[in-house]
Amino acid sequence: FEFFGTMDRIGGLQVDVNEQIQKIIDGDLQALEIWIHLHSEKIVRFAYQYGLPIEFALEVATQTFDEFQEEIGSINDGKQFLPELYKMIIRKVGALQPVSTEQESLFLFEEDAELHKDIGKLEADIRIPLILSKFHDYTLKEIALILNNTEKDISTRIDKARQSLQISHVDKRLELLNKSYNRLPVQFKEERFTETKTVSSIEKKTSKSIRWAVILSALLVSILFLSFFTMNKAE
Repeated sequence: FEFFGTMDRIGGLQVDVNEQIQKIIDGDLQALEIWIHLHSEKIVRFAYQYGLPIEFALEVATQTFDEFQEEIGSINDGKQFLPELYKMIIRKVGALQPVSTEQESLFLFEEDAELHKDIGKLEADIRIPLILSKFHDYTLKEIALILNNTEKDISTRIDKARQSLQISHVDKRLELLNKSYNRLPVQFKEERFTETKTVSSIEKKTSKSIRWAVILSALLVSILFLSFFTMNKAE
């Protein structure tokens, strides 16, 4: 079971996701930057689709990637990278106080703005599966893995969300809304994460070098003292 597929595109080039993940595990910072670039806009849009204003969505996404970098060393299976990332953003948006349903003028069509607002009013337990299914194209199996639930329950929640919107041609309307979401301006700076990680890596290496220098110095002093003591005893 290959979670979320194995290929993606960046800058018009096809990227092997599994290869990038393996490089990240091996400590490749450039691969980490590429991986973040592949998923940063999706995470920002998820927070916005959940109901946060776009600036808040950008901030929560930034916090999510900060947490992800702190926890990445504890994720042994690369296939869990993306599920864990979504679990983090879901926890963060769920912990926030309800936000205003007044939306910024980001939509070209009033119908999309109204539907977006109505989705934000849904209960979180049916809103999240709907968003993941209709706007992120994830399968029931993938959503069930993120939400730690069964595929049957996820399917039931999505159907309930669709019915709760109480609009005709709901799937077509959601499809049109998704196109509007994909036109949203998202200016996420993933470079700051690898820069931070680079500085952290340099600090760790420097600290490690200092520790080794202290150990070697102590060892050298011990050898000299032992040699001096041995020479005196021999005399």
